[in-house]
Amino acid sequence: MQPTYEDIQVYKTCTEAGMTDDFARCMIGQARNESGNWQSQFYLDDNNPFGMNYSPNNPFAVPSISHFNNEGARPVPYAHYNTLGDAIGAQILFFQNGTVSHYDINQMQDPAGYCNQLWEKGYFTGNLGTLRDYESIVDSYYTRFNQPDFWAGVVAELSKPTPVGGG
Repeated sequence: MQPTYEDIQVYKTCTEAGMTDDFARCMIGQARNESGNWQSQFYLDDNNPFGMNYSPNNPFAVPSISHFNNEGARPVPYAHYNTLGDAIGAQILFFQNGTVSHYDINQMQDPAGYCNQLWEKGYFTGNLGTLRDYESIVDSYYTRFNQPDFWAGVVAELSKPTPVGGG
């Protein structure tokens, strides 16, 4: 399986933000899992692969006009992002500055540590079986995209300056 445009954007945004290759590949797995392999309506309509609610504290998002979370006392709009890169940037900030507690990025360098942090911090709920199922999905993408030469080429290509005039 070759990485998609979306996978490359996640990887690029993560590495540009100083995250490791391992963290980036875990986030690809999380994003693919939560967006149904980039096919969910949240992603297609709002560039929101994680189904995140809108928060006025999120500098990257505006309220979605088409999707609302109806789980609470009143509907809350989901976040709408102009680009996938904005959604990934917001997710990284959320991990670094979470309102409940900070995530330990150092523990998020493999699928088990990444998913354990999500579970321990209440990102998703469920029993240990739910955690292991989630981890298994993230691990499948993490392993598939363990292609250091490919990612090194992507990073090198993305690092090249764009010629004046775009071409």
